[in-house]
Amino acid sequence: MADGSIEVTGGADDLDDTISLPSPTLLNKLKSSNLPMNLFHSVNNAFIRKTIIFTSEGEIICGWANNDNIEVEDGEELGAVPRVFAVTIVNYCLQFLGNCSDLAKEIYKEEEQEQEQDVKSIRLSFGSKNEFILVPDNEFVICVVAERKYS
Repeated sequence: MADGSIEVTGGADDLDDTISLPSPTLLNKLKSSNLPMNLFHSVNNAFIRKTIIFTSEGEIICGWANNDNIEVEDGEELGAVPRVFAVTIVNYCLQFLGNCSDLAKEIYKEEEQEQEQDVKSIRLSFGSKNEFILVPDNEFVICVVAERKYS
């Protein structure tokens, strides 16, 4: 796991045995930086949503999230993945994002206790102004969404 990879212990047959995730350094930079305003975004009820999608090779793709569906530039919708894969990715990312609020831990605990086999997104909240949504997929591994309310 030190090389930025995780081993998938179960899930869809078309998944590789090892999926590379963005490096801890990249995740930390993303957490501490302000996302540029010219990133793909949508404005709804005084919120602006900015999305970054990583491929399994760690390449960054810009996209946007609306409800629980993730769309990329060509409009192709990304599907859900098995619960065990989603939980594995969330656990891995939490090690490096760190400093998650109690609210984030509670939301994650509730998500983890659900009995559904598939999941589209797991929402984790960091601090009072930012929200991160982790959306695992067999091709687009993780999506991080930041929302800021205008004053």
